[in-house]
Amino acid sequence: MPRTGLRLKSPDQLVAESGADPEGHGLKRTLGPFQLVCFGVGAIVGTGIFVGLSDTVAEAGPAVLVSFVLAALTCVFTAFSFAELGSAIPVSGSSYSYAYAALGERAAFLVGWCLLLEYGVSVSAVAIGWGQYLNELLENTVGVRIPAALADAPGHGGVVNVPAVVVMLLAAVLLVRGVRESARATAAMAVIKVGILVLFCAIAFTAYDAGNLSP
Repeated sequence: MPRTGLRLKSPDQLVAESGADPEGHGLKRTLGPFQLVCFGVGAIVGTGIFVGLSDTVAEAGPAVLVSFVLAALTCVFTAFSFAELGSAIPVSGSSYSYAYAALGERAAFLVGWCLLLEYGVSVSAVAIGWGQYLNELLENTVGVRIPAALADAPGHGGVVNVPAVVVMLLAAVLLVRGVRESARATAAMAVIKVGILVLFCAIAFTAYDAGNLSP
C-alpha cells in the first residue's frame, strides 16, 4: 500500500468521482474548438505583452527577443501536454487533477496552491495595468486624470485602485452570467488582442535595424 503522500488516482477514478458523463447525456455543450482556442489565447496574451513588456524591454534590451522565442516554444509544448492530459483525464481541476494522477496527493496539493498564487499575482498585475492604461487614455483624450490615491497600487502611493476593482467586478459579473456569454466575450477580446499584436509587428518591422542587436 503506497504512502498517503504518494497516493495516486487513476483517470477512471477521477472521472467517476467528478460525476462526468462521457456519453454526453449531461449538460449541453456550449464551447466549440474556436471558443476553446480563444480561451487559451486569452489566458496567454495579456499580462506579459500589454502590461509587463514596457519594463522588460527597457531592462533586457535586444535580448528580450530571445526570451520571447523561448517563451513561445515553452507555450507550444505546454499546450501539447495539456491537450494530451485533458483528453486522457477529462475532468475539471486542470493541473491539480493531472498532478494527482501522475505524481500523487502531496504533489497535487502543492500544485493547487501554486495555481492559486499564480492566478492571484497575474490577475492583480493585469487589473493594475488596466488602471494605468485607462488613466492614460482619459488624460490623452479628455484631459482628465484619476487621482493617484484612486488609480495606483497601494505599493505606489495609492489607497484603492478603483479601475482595477471595477474591471475585476465586471469580469466576475460576466462569468456569473454563464459560460456562453463568457466564451463570446473572451473570443472577441482574443481576436482584438491578436489583431493589435499583428498590427504592431507589421509597423515595427518597417523600422527594424539589425545594428541594434549588437554588441
